[in-house]
Amino acid sequence: AAAHAGCFTMAVSFQFSNNGFTPEELRTEALLTMGPVEGKGNTITGILLKLEAKVPGVTDAQLQEFAANAKANCPVSRALSVPITLEVTLV
Repeated sequence: AAAHAGCFTMAVSFQFSNNGFTPEELRTEALLTMGPVEGKGNTITGILLKLEAKVPGVTDAQLQEFAANAKANCPVSRALSVPITLEVTLV
């Protein structure tokens, strides 16, 4: 979960930088769901990425777009084969 949060945060930071924004604060939590899967034992079954972002000048719509792009293109996200959901808050 920590690796995913770090990777996603870097990816979303690149989205801001590439679009002319400088984040003051990015806070990400990756909360995973784990449970028994038949024949596999305990397995990660989903991840919730929660981002709180303080970015001067960015709109909520831009923040949502940048976060969705980061989620889709983060190398850890691409390596996982579980549902990944996103909660994004502009502070």
